[in-house]
Order: sequence, then C-alpha cells, then structure tokens
Amino acid sequence: MPRFPIKDCKIIVLKAYDISISRRKTYLDCKRAFEKIYGTWEGSFAELSRFMEALKHFNPRTIIEWKTERRVDVIEGVFNYVFWNFKPCIDGFVFCRPVKSIDRM
Repeated sequence: MPRFPIKDCKIIVLKAYDISISRRKTYLDCKRAFEKIYGTWEGSFAELSRFMEALKHFNPRTIIEWKTERRVDVIEGVFNYVFWNFKPCIDGFVFCRPVKSIDRM
C-alpha cells in the first residue's frame, strides 16, 4: 500500500467534513480505497496466473517456473516468485561470446 499516513487521512476527513473518525476506521477505509483502485492480493495473484497462461498460449515454448513454499502456520502455499523466459531469448545465448573482465582493486 502506498505510504499515506493515517494521521494525514484523519486530518483531511476532519477538514473536509468536520468529522473526527477513529484510527481503525481510517485505516480500514484507506485499505478499502486502495483495494478498490489496485485490487486485492488474491485478485492480483489470479490475474498473474491468467497472464502466464496467455503468455504460454501466444509464445508456446516459453519457460515458466513458479516458486511457492509450504509453511506450518499457513494452510495454503506461500507464493515467492514467478520466472519466465522466452525460448528465442534462450536460443540467442548460443551466439553470445564469453567475456573476461578484470577489475583493478
């Protein structure tokens, strides 16, 4: 969530509507506004999954690896990262020349 302090949100509401709201209500409303604009974590993860499937569909030899891990305190797997690489990029490395670099200390 972008950093917009709760204190500043409270001040804006107080100035605009002349109403003082609690810190918790301010936090929940900021969170709700953020999710309305950017979506939830679950929604983003679902979109990522759909995006990767579309990537594979239109680039059939694309390599995609998902990294998740199991934790004792969480029922579901925890997402770490997703990696993808297009097959033409992998094939292009054949034509790269090795480079030796010496750096002075």
